[in-house]
Amino acid sequence: MGLLIGILAIIFAISFSAIVFSGPLARFLPQGIGIALFSATVLNTLIGLGSSYRGMIGPPQDMTAAILALAAAQFAAVPALTVAGAPLFETAVVMLAVAALSTGVVLMALGRFRLGLLVRFIPYPVVGGFLAATGWLLIKGATGFMTDMPVQLRTLAKLGEASTLVAWVPGALLGIAMLVASRRVKHAATLPVVLVLGGVVFYAVAALAGYSAEALQARGLLIGPLPPAGMWQPLTPDVLGRADWGAIGAAWPLLASTVALAVVGVLLNATGIEFATHREVDLDRELCAAGLANVAVSAGGGLIGFQGLGLTVLAERLGRPSRAVPLVVALLSAVALFAGAGVLSFVPRMIVGGVTIFIGLDFLANWLVESRRRLPVSEYAIVLLIFAVAAGVGFLEGVAVGLFAGLVLFVLSYSRADIVRHRLTRATFRSNVDRPQADEQRLIDRGSEIEILVLEGYIFFGTAHRLIADIEARTAAEPRTVRFLVLDLRLVSGMDSSAVHAFAKLRRLAEQRGFTILLSEPPPAALAQFRRDAGGDEIGMPVLPDLDHAVEWCERRLLEEDPDWRDAPMEQLADCLGREVGDTAMALRIARYFEPLSLGDGGIVMEGGSHGRDLYFLESGRLAVSDPDGGTRSRRLRSILAGNVVGEIGLYLGLPRTATVVAQGACGLQRLSEAAFETMQIEEPAAAGALHKFVLRRAVLRLAHANRHLLALSR
Repeated sequence: MGLLIGILAIIFAISFSAIVFSGPLARFLPQGIGIALFSATVLNTLIGLGSSYRGMIGPPQDMTAAILALAAAQFAAVPALTVAGAPLFETAVVMLAVAALSTGVVLMALGRFRLGLLVRFIPYPVVGGFLAATGWLLIKGATGFMTDMPVQLRTLAKLGEASTLVAWVPGALLGIAMLVASRRVKHAATLPVVLVLGGVVFYAVAALAGYSAEALQARGLLIGPLPPAGMWQPLTPDVLGRADWGAIGAAWPLLASTVALAVVGVLLNATGIEFATHREVDLDRELCAAGLANVAVSAGGGLIGFQGLGLTVLAERLGRPSRAVPLVVALLSAVALFAGAGVLSFVPRMIVGGVTIFIGLDFLANWLVESRRRLPVSEYAIVLLIFAVAAGVGFLEGVAVGLFAGLVLFVLSYSRADIVRHRLTRATFRSNVDRPQADEQRLIDRGSEIEILVLEGYIFFGTAHRLIADIEARTAAEPRTVRFLVLDLRLVSGMDSSAVHAFAKLRRLAEQRGFTILLSEPPPAALAQFRRDAGGDEIGMPVLPDLDHAVEWCERRLLEEDPDWRDAPMEQLADCLGREVGDTAMALRIARYFEPLSLGDGGIVMEGGSHGRDLYFLESGRLAVSDPDGGTRSRRLRSILAGNVVGEIGLYLGLPRTATVVAQGACGLQRLSEAAFETMQIEEPAAAGALHKFVLRRAVLRLAHANRHLLALSR
């Protein structure tokens, strides 16, 4: 298994070096092959040992080689590098070292600080267009390598000449054959078999035509002759000193895009390996392993490399993964580097070019053809746009246009998203304040005057504009029934400055149309933005700690408009029982089993978790029902006003108290003890039955309110 993977890795490495060392650098191809084999040795050793997946293959990569080839091709336009004796090779090698070192440092930093998941935020169609453009570059580079001339508009005519067709058509056919075979025959040996058959056919046709190996080399159909030694040398101070650092600096946009592509490539390949092998992969560890390997490769001016999806999955299919596999690949690469020049000299250029064309065609087929079925039209259009601009104008221009188009698409798509999670009114969502029945009926009659919008997500200019348009439409209807609009911001993750200004516009709209806007539970950062925009702590809108208190604030304002409403209601137990039971005498018989209880502010009626079966009726004052969270704060469950009961769960079920109830100010209560309740059931069974109905009715009303809440929030 390791032998087969090693042979394929060597062929791929040579193919990628041929892409970089083409055109003006073609005469340095032997050294380029040495650099590729050195890179394969180091990458497979360090990635194989450092990866979280046993058996991870770490070859030099095609996608980064294509961009590095563009950077190297720019050196042909530098006059100082085109004269005889110019340090063209030294500049190219140092450029490769800078790219590998930069990539390694960035990968290690991302892995060290566990930032691998951030790269997943790159838009999927942008990555697709990027890879499609890379596929085009690979095909161009492979064709230029096989013909010894750049593929440009001015050279297209020469590609059709008979002498040139012989050079590139066999490689193109081999690449197409590999693509078709890999899609038709799902077997690990498919590609090796096609490559061997391609080599056999090449030498068979050459033999029939009467060409010897020397003649094939003379015609440029083999990658040799290669020198028996010296294909690779480590970077030395002399090489660093001779390099044209100005030319390297001018290529920084391409080098930066190479680093970005390498980061994306590591995470995409690692995720793909995880999916294909059904084995967990630690993304941050993969980043660190690839980063360390690229830093080491930079010492020899090597090619960028990282986790290889195809070769790793192939090794998985051939047998049980083991760290021995990448080490065998590294060993074979080292043998080829130091002792394999004689054999490598007889590798046909069509094999090297065909492999590269196959990879380029695979990218194009995947992202220009197959992605049409799995991507929405808008996202597929971005893939086509990036490819068209990269092929017609330039690679960096294509990527820049794609990023911009992806950003515009995101803004438009997110602007269409509804940030209103729930639309409620007082009729479907009341506060947790248990009021006297008369007050509750008043609020039910005016429930449509309180509207609640529960917002979620990130609010920016697009979504804020849609929100304002929605509110304008809802408050424009006649007659205008909305008096209070509660905007619940608990689920809002943040907002930009344009959204803050949009809220100011919303406040002016409320003033014009006569309704009040309240904010409930705004995130601290958003509240700080509102205050900065207002120039002080007063932002022109009431701010409440949560939705419960915001709705209560609105309810109180509505009740204050009723001249018959009392701020501190009092409900005598006998009067309340008489209205509901319909029998004053029965009410008095029930009331005599209760005993009065007075509590001051902070007085405890019951504590959560305690045992007790007493029932309490509140005649005056206010009780707070809270759920202690073990800290210094308690979350309000309910607030109870006069005319309501508390403690019924303990009375009927005998369970520990589920909440803590304390007095807010002076309170007057009537208490029914457990003993008195049992006595009533014996002495006055009819009175006990009436009390059951009284308590049950209030419990059912609270249950009905809770059901309406759940139903409203589930829509």
